This record gives sequence, structure tokens and C-alpha cells, in this order.
Amino acid sequence: MKLSIITATLNNEKSINKTLDSIISQSYKNFEVIFIDGLSTDNTQKIIKNSKIKNKILINQKKRGVYNAFNLGIKKATGDVIIILNADDNFKHKDTLLEIKNFFLYNKNIDLLMSNVEIVNEKKYIIRNYNCNNFSNYMFYFGHMPPHPGIFIRKRLYIKYGLFEEDFENAGDYEFLLRMLLIKKVRFKKLKKCFIQMSYGGKSNKNFKSYITNTKEIKKALKKNNIRTSYILIIVRFFIKIFQFTNIYSARQK
Repeated sequence: MKLSIITATLNNEKSINKTLDSIISQSYKNFEVIFIDGLSTDNTQKIIKNSKIKNKILINQKKRGVYNAFNLGIKKATGDVIIILNADDNFKHKDTLLEIKNFFLYNKNIDLLMSNVEIVNEKKYIIRNYNCNNFSNYMFYFGHMPPHPGIFIRKRLYIKYGLFEEDFENAGDYEFLLRMLLIKKVRFKKLKKCFIQMSYGGKSNKNFKSYITNTKEIKKALKKNNIRTSYILIIVRFFIKIFQFTNIYSARQK
């Protein structure tokens, strides 16, 4: 079984080595890596070209948004399973791809796999456990979704139900998962394992302005899929996040 890893980059010279090292260290080798770069002006492309990853493709295109980059990578992918790995993130351990491959190999009726994600700060401390285990579809109504970096999907699902909507700035992953899980009711399974470590400070977490933009886009995604909700319900997701941060703090005090 072949896996396709898609990584969108733009001036990531400070973090891309961590991502590349986690790919190179994988024990399972039947994969390709498709880098979609938005014409970086730093050393990102040079670092990618000089990396030891053998089966890699580097595509340059004028910046058109991260969801456009994801879609381009998915279209180019030749693997059976799509893995989107952000340029600031990394695989948790060297057998991550092996475990993902084994899951899909022995669960042929499942199209979407969820795993947990650890969000870490610059000092590599875990500051949030983004767990899929506690997620249920009703939480979409509150603007909450399972951890997208920890979700792996058969390519046939994209072919059947479509790609990411590109008219979103931050919440395209929310709209996609909402469409797949709540509307299309695709077959999925949760694993009580962490496969991805994600760097804190992503685009949707930058500041209050980003939070407002994300809230508006979540409302837009729900409306696009004919789901009635309100901003009051969507704001509940903020308290879910706070609870996850609080659990980490409490654990450290014990």
C-alpha cells in the first residue's frame, strides 16, 4: 500500500527540518511526499531539495491559499491514502506510517482514520492534548471538529465526495470534515493513539482577529451545508479548547 504525504510550504526554513526528519526516519518506506510551495523567498525550497527523501515532488506556484495547495497535492497524489502534514508539524514516532498503513490494510471498509494530536510549544512542551476520542458529530454544531492534522483518508473519498472548498481562509478543514462526517456519513474509526505533533500558533490561533475570522467561516461552512446554528453555539468551542489546556496544566501539578 502506497501512502501520499502532502505538505504545503511558504517560508518555513525554521521549522521544515523537523518535519523532514520525521519523514526520513519512518520505518515504512512505500510513500511519496508532495511539497506545494508558495514561492518561498527564504531557504525552504533549498532545504527540501537537499533532503534525503527519495520519492519527493516539489511544485512551485504563486500563493493561492493553503486549501488550494492541499487540493493540488491531492490531485497529484498516486497513493492509496492521503496524509496532510503541515510544515510546522511532525510524525510522533518512526512507526507512524507503518501503523497507518496496517490500519487501512486490515480495515478495508473504513475510509477515514482519526488519531490524537499533541500541540507543543517552542520548547517542545505539550500544552494541549487535541483528542479525537471525545469527539462526536453533534460537536460540529458548536464549531468544534476532530483534529484535522491527525486524520488520514483514502484517496477514493476525495474522488467520491470532493476536495477542500477554496473560498475559506481558515476553516476549510472544518467544512471538509463537516461534509464528510455529518453530511456524507463516511465510515471512520478513532484510534486512542497520537500520531502527530503540531506546533502551537497556527493561522487560526494567531490572535483575536483570527478567532473572529474563524468563527465567521465556521458559520459560513454550516450554512453552506444547510445546517442551522448561531454564533452563541459556535463560541462554545472556545471553552472546549480551554478544558484541553487545563487538563495539561492539572497533569503537570500532580
